Amino acid sequence: MLVFFLSVSFLLHRLMEAGFQNNREKFVPFYMASIVARLILGLAFVGFFLFRGVTDRKVFILNFLVLYICYTIFEIYGLSRKLRRDL
Repeated sequence: MLVFFLSVSFLLHRLMEAGFQNNREKFVPFYMASIVARLILGLAFVGFFLFRGVTDRKVFILNFLVLYICYTIFEIYGLSRKLRRDL
């Protein structure tokens, strides 16, 4: 699960960096696209493992949600620090 979150975070960070470098006006659509992409990839990840037959489904979903929230908080914190510096 950690490898999944690490790879998704890396890919979406690169996407947002591209949106921030080329045109700062396009940053918000790139950020919204990264949020939607993370949500869709997360749902696909959970759906795949639930379909394959995880033994304890509630614990798996709870672990996923805790990690999802932690990574989201970390991303928002990093983004707010980066935007504050640029103003």
